[in-house]
Amino acid sequence: MRTAQRALGIDVTGEMDTATKSALRGVQQLFRLPVTGVLDRATAVALDQLRHPSLRGD
Repeated sequence: MRTAQRALGIDVTGEMDTATKSALRGVQQLFRLPVTGVLDRATAVALDQLRHPSLRGD
């Protein structure tokens, strides 16, 4: 969760809080994924695409 929060640029709380769910929904809309606010595999892949290339795990 902390890694996702860092990628989203939000406060790193380690919790699936309202801010995290909202930010995840925004990423899901951007990538035309089902908008659930849940950090699923497709959303994690989308988050990785938003990260700077030097920070990706490729």
